[in-house]
Amino acid sequence: MPTWEGGSEASEMTKEVEKTRKFVRESRVAVDNSRVECIDGRFRRDQILDREGRGATRAAGGDFGVLAAFIAADGGKVGPRGIYERYRVALDHPDVGRDGRFHIHAGCGHIRVLIEDNPQLQEVLSEVHKLGEDKKSEAILEGPHNEKGVLIIKSSQWSVNSRDPKTGEEYFTEDEKLTKELIEKVNGKMSLPHITPGRVWSHYERQRNNTLSQLAPKLPRFEIAFDSAGKFRLTPLK
Repeated sequence: MPTWEGGSEASEMTKEVEKTRKFVRESRVAVDNSRVECIDGRFRRDQILDREGRGATRAAGGDFGVLAAFIAADGGKVGPRGIYERYRVALDHPDVGRDGRFHIHAGCGHIRVLIEDNPQLQEVLSEVHKLGEDKKSEAILEGPHNEKGVLIIKSSQWSVNSRDPKTGEEYFTEDEKLTKELIEKVNGKMSLPHITPGRVWSHYERQRNNTLSQLAPKLPRFEIAFDSAGKFRLTPLK
């Protein structure tokens, strides 16, 4: 971890680092790619953990955020509805390893920003809302935002529960490595030569950063790298 020297600013950063390190240590959870939920910090643990106690992959906007990046990478060649249909088919493919449902949450800030920037996505969201309960999961998050920072997780095995039920502390939490793996798997099933995982990730990252610049412009960001045993390294990003 970087050494911080001198002044009150350095002291405050040290406090933030230690507070975040404690949060990660106490909130660590095994994770897989069968479900994708938003990076919103308000998710309760019962909304994130499965019956085996594993967490969901966290990506900005859940499935809709990933889908929006595919639509942007398409550049209008297939069109939003065509990409949406292909994405839905990919979710049902066993090689992708998903639960077959399209995951979003009500009142998602990232989805709102995406549609403000690209109104044609509203039609796609309307199609998502038509899905039955067996094909869609729409979580209801309660209370105001109380995020203390942004966590970017670099692991395919471990993540962090974004909300501490005892203290109420929250962090925006993104599983960057697992999101990239999901993009690669879905892209492989779409079989569209003009779309590559790197191109999709580039659009996803830009869209996510745009939302965070509006919803969390002053929050500190941290990269969390786990090893296979669950030990982690925390690096402040700003």
